[in-house]
Amino acid sequence: MKKLGLDLDGVVIDYHSWFIEDFNNIKNTKLTLEDWTDYEFTKSGKNLKDIWDIIQKHSITGGFIHPKEIPGAIHAIRQLSDKYTIHIITYRLNHSRQDAITWLDRYRVPFDSISFTKDKAKMAYILGCDIMIEDDLKNARAVANIGIETLLYDRPYNQSDIEPLIQRVKSWDEILNIL
Repeated sequence: MKKLGLDLDGVVIDYHSWFIEDFNNIKNTKLTLEDWTDYEFTKSGKNLKDIWDIIQKHSITGGFIHPKEIPGAIHAIRQLSDKYTIHIITYRLNHSRQDAITWLDRYRVPFDSISFTKDKAKMAYILGCDIMIEDDLKNARAVANIGIETLLYDRPYNQSDIEPLIQRVKSWDEILNIL
């Protein structure tokens, strides 16, 4: 069976939209996902400390269990689990790791393993992944640079030229058609 590496936030879990909604409520702003033009959200003109304060709050209070799925993700992963072993490769602060597992269990998302790491390329290599689905362009490039085919889930913050082993995808339906 082929091995599929799968990031969570921005690919399966719509954390970014939920974060922006919470940020807007706390900071009385009107940001949209389209305002999130770089992965670290630093080009939004917002104070990085404010952003990290909210991320820390989510990590400590269990806030990472509230976001919805990226449309079609769960259904597609269930279909793909018949053809692939599913390896979740994501980065989470220690406090929010259990939230990720709780979210996956709540929505009955099938997976064979979960790894929490900043170095997703190294983990994809160790696990022997044949393909990786990622939304962070930096991580997608690192994975592709070690020879693993990578699907880059199209987001406002990953708009740039991509390497030959990276294919941009706009939906889970498109991912199912490719895989």
